[in-house]
Amino acid sequence: QLQELLKRARPTWNAKDVEAVQSKLRRVGVQNIPELLSELKANSLNESLRSFGEKRFCQSTLMALKKCANHWCSDTKNREPPLRGKRRRAPEASKAPTASPVSAS
Repeated sequence: QLQELLKRARPTWNAKDVEAVQSKLRRVGVQNIPELLSELKANSLNESLRSFGEKRFCQSTLMALKKCANHWCSDTKNREPPLRGKRRRAPEASKAPTASPVSAS
């Protein structure tokens, strides 16, 4: 999923570019989209990269990554979890009319 996000954020990156970016992200402890978004929201990604001797992202790349990560996270929150197996039905009320108590008068 992270690979797909990187491709969407920067469509001009080829497969080799995307792999290089994933590698440097892994080096700073970013292995998935929520971790990437956390670094981006804290504005700490470039500092983390710098501290590991990695080349930092330009501002436009950071903005594209943040936009795609936010979009991905909001999409996942709005999706219903996939159904597994048969769907259980809610118990139905008895279809037969119930006898109401008759009062003797």
